[in-house]
This record gives sequence, structure tokens and C-alpha cells, in this order.
Amino acid sequence: MQQIGRKDVTRLTNFLEDLEARRPKQSYEIDLSSLGNLLNRIGFDGPHNKRGAARGFSHELLTADPMLTGGQITVHALHGKKNEVITYRDFKKYLQPFIEQVLKDLEDKGLITEENPNV
Repeated sequence: MQQIGRKDVTRLTNFLEDLEARRPKQSYEIDLSSLGNLLNRIGFDGPHNKRGAARGFSHELLTADPMLTGGQITVHALHGKKNEVITYRDFKKYLQPFIEQVLKDLEDKGLITEENPNV
């Protein structure tokens, strides 16, 4: 597993905290491409196109989870005005717990470095 920059982890945690602070409605739409960019910076792969409107994200640290096949999380994408989106309800239920698990695992295993390897 590669080292992840502290700034990338901070960006993602700030995104999660800001989203919680807004207290959005269940139908609030989250842009999948901007979320994908944040997740790619901490080692997620995706969003992968799957059959229909499903999009998948995977991470190396999630491969040991028996609930996920090959460490892959699948969410239902909707077509927004410009980009694909997911609802806050789906994000909160299907994606956020695994993001928090990966962030915790990165911290526990010491894979977060002060330098930014994505520069």
C-alpha cells in the first residue's frame, strides 16, 4: 500500500465534515466526479462503470471485508444536470462507512505522510 499525503486526507475529512454540518435532505445530490477525485487521492479506484446505473469504488484496504467482493463498493448513480450524482441517502448508507473505515485503517497502519506524493 502506498503512502497517502496528509493534505489529501484532510481534504476528504473536511468534505465529510462540511457535508454533515449542512444537514442535507436525503435527496441532496452529490457530484460523483468530484467525490471520485477526492477518493482517488487516498487510494480508491473508481468510479467504475458497471451494468446499468451502478458505479463501483474499490480500495486495497477493503479486500479483507467479507461484505464486499474484492473490496468493491457499488452505488446507484443518477444523471444530474451536468455530471452523474448520488443521493445523500445512498452516500450516507453505502459509501461513507467504508470511507471512514479506510481513513481509520490508513491512520492505524501509519500510511499517512506529511509530504504529498501526488504532487
